Amino acid sequence: MSGPKSSSYTLTAAQRRMLQEQLRRAREAAILLERKQNELEKINHLVNNVNARVEAIRQVIDKTERFSKEGEKSSIDASAVNKLCDKVSKECEKAHKLSVNQSLEQLCETKDSVTSVLKEINQVLNDAEISLKRQEESFRNNVMGQIMLGVDISFSNIADRNAFSRNKFKNLIQEEMSKITGLELSSQLEEKYKVLVEKAEQITSVDYLENFYSLSVIPFVKECLAYEKLEREIGDDYRALKIRYESLAKDMGVVPIEIAMDDKAVYTLLNAITELEAEELKRKEEEYISQCIDDAMKAMNYSVVGAREVTKKSGKHFRNVLYKFDEGTAVNVTYSNNGQITMELCGVDEQDREPTEAERRSLEDDMRSFCDDYYVIEKKLKEKGIEPKLISHLPPEAQYAQILNVSDYEMSEKIGKYEGTKSRKTSGQQAGMSISGEG
Repeated sequence: MSGPKSSSYTLTAAQRRMLQEQLRRAREAAILLERKQNELEKINHLVNNVNARVEAIRQVIDKTERFSKEGEKSSIDASAVNKLCDKVSKECEKAHKLSVNQSLEQLCETKDSVTSVLKEINQVLNDAEISLKRQEESFRNNVMGQIMLGVDISFSNIADRNAFSRNKFKNLIQEEMSKITGLELSSQLEEKYKVLVEKAEQITSVDYLENFYSLSVIPFVKECLAYEKLEREIGDDYRALKIRYESLAKDMGVVPIEIAMDDKAVYTLLNAITELEAEELKRKEEEYISQCIDDAMKAMNYSVVGAREVTKKSGKHFRNVLYKFDEGTAVNVTYSNNGQITMELCGVDEQDREPTEAERRSLEDDMRSFCDDYYVIEKKLKEKGIEPKLISHLPPEAQYAQILNVSDYEMSEKIGKYEGTKSRKTSGQQAGMSISGEG
């Protein structure tokens, strides 16, 4: 490998802006699709919750009507509630059929609408259950029927129902839990709610209600309200940035870290995005430069005949691409992970060996021929907005002539072994092509 010409290539400011704009458009399109899919998931989740509440309401109405037949009046207009449930079910059916073909604005409006419906249905369910409870209490069968997030907090294992109905903490627990009725909670808070329900089911004596209220219910409700406040303040920004971060991480082959929504989440996500975008731009620049070099070589009738990837024990990685120059000779282009690119013309063989003196003199002539082509290649790269920064350009002299062992290359074409006695082609005569190179 002789007369190597090593350069570090960078994009012009204008070309970099163009590349950044392409990345921005592609990223925004991917983010828009991801946001639409997320909104659809939320809509479906809300629709499922609404349908569950509607079913619960219908069951409560059935019970109130049975008690009404026994002479216990209900304060709920069962006919009006059933009509409302039918209307809500039809609206949810429409929302369930939405797809990513809708605009993001349409999906967000639908989500807000279903959220509003969920709050209304929760209130209707709460009122219906309170009415049912009064009917049941008149039969001295006290049942707590508050439903939150689709789960009962029933304290069903408390044996003394009379003592339970008189205990002030029963009502305090109801009042506290009503503060989060209809709130959209995180999956972590929903899991905590399930744990809270399990704890309630384990209580067998009213003596434990005060501890349950102060140690479990109040902290949980406080956490839910804090989350809801955070959701109002940064929820939309957080989700948009999180989608952007996770999309970038996926494209870069990086496992994204879980960044929970808290008061530092936006700052943390912005920093992570900035780092990934810088790395993405660097990678895309390298890909663009590599593609432009390949295009320039092919435009001058240099065909790819082999390649390899190498990673040293030190962690240094580089890629080699071989372009045919003539029978037995090739231009070896080396892409290093530090951004350096080296082009060198060499003779090829399938074993490690030194060139003979005759081969050195012949290779020197080939190097001079390629030298002219090299300047044409650099000119073509400049036309593509790529600027070279000279690192080392060794002269085309016999002392730099070497034979490259291609036995570990993946060869797509056999170009023979180098023989210095063959007649060599000259610069600008490849495949009859005329190239006017710079000196």
